[in-house]
Amino acid sequence: MHLAFATLFITHAHAANQWPVRAGASQAGLLTITSQSDQPATNVGGVIVTDTTWALTGSPYVVTGNVTVADGVALTIEPGVQVIVNQGLQLEVQGRLHAVGTPAAPIQFVGAAAGTRGYWRHLRLGGGTVLTDSDASRLSHVVLDGGGGGGLGSLFIDRSAPTLDHLTIRRSSGDGLHGGWPGAFTLDTAIIEDNARRGIYFDGGSGGQVMSGLTIQNNGGDGLHVNGVVGGVFQPNTGYQVLRQSTIQNNGGYGFFSNVRTDSLTISNTSFISNAVSARLPVNALLADVHWAADARREIEWEGGTLHADRVWPVRPQIDAYRLVGIPLVSDGVSLTIEAGVQVIMNQGTGLEVQGQLNAVGTATAPIRFVGAAAGTRGY
Repeated sequence: MHLAFATLFITHAHAANQWPVRAGASQAGLLTITSQSDQPATNVGGVIVTDTTWALTGSPYVVTGNVTVADGVALTIEPGVQVIVNQGLQLEVQGRLHAVGTPAAPIQFVGAAAGTRGYWRHLRLGGGTVLTDSDASRLSHVVLDGGGGGGLGSLFIDRSAPTLDHLTIRRSSGDGLHGGWPGAFTLDTAIIEDNARRGIYFDGGSGGQVMSGLTIQNNGGDGLHVNGVVGGVFQPNTGYQVLRQSTIQNNGGYGFFSNVRTDSLTISNTSFISNAVSARLPVNALLADVHWAADARREIEWEGGTLHADRVWPVRPQIDAYRLVGIPLVSDGVSLTIEAGVQVIMNQGTGLEVQGQLNAVGTATAPIRFVGAAAGTRGY
């Protein structure tokens, strides 16, 4: 086992003496490690300043003080290691985290009070003065259980673009995964469930994420939420988002919510089942082989913004209406086709502006309806 910290104290239960080993850092970087032949746990806390490995032979690692991996430093966690976090504490990786487990030997981050929601804060990837070194982080076959204390997610991606696969995130008192202006990371194969707020939340209108093979279920709020409003101002998106081959079900809010009006979003081969509301999406969203079923409010809401490519609003099984929550603009040279039988509900003060082409051809038995959200109210 190799542990390197700014200030390190080691105590061995059977040694005749106790001795300090100092690396010249301030008291704020203090770590105490207790290694006992009859107590396999390794206590950790403080600032890690050189590349360090948490080996299986030292597991479980008990976080007794906040752990920070400094910029430019790598922490490697071996398969099968369990990290037990004491109440209210967190792990912050400003450098690089390599936590790659296996199906038979996952890496676990759990609270010291097993099964208690929000007992510990979060595992944070990113931050510090160098924002790019955390992009080399990888989490694979990792379980995060019982975090989210302090209001963020159990996994907090802070302006970084790690590689994530085979994650299980559950029982957070906040979001499951929380991205604060995250970079273009990948998330492949994850179960995100039973979190008090949203399954996945991205803040700041960030883009560039590719997500596939997700099961997002039984969360208190939206399944997946992309927030593009900061300080009351709509923020431009810096990239795109892809969601594919996923199941979003039994969430207490929207299946997918995005109010990023410039978002380039593609959803394919995905099912939304039994969520409170089907979806709120950017008007440019591209939907391919997407299925909805048994949502409490069976509507797709469209944000405002400018439509830059031809789109069709088709009749969809299990969707009762499209709802405008902004004022979409069909730009010059672009066509919007609305199929016969579609109903478009207008929230107060919204509308549809067409500078390009609108194809809205209903039939006697399947007219296209544009109605206000307050039925029968003049000028709504």
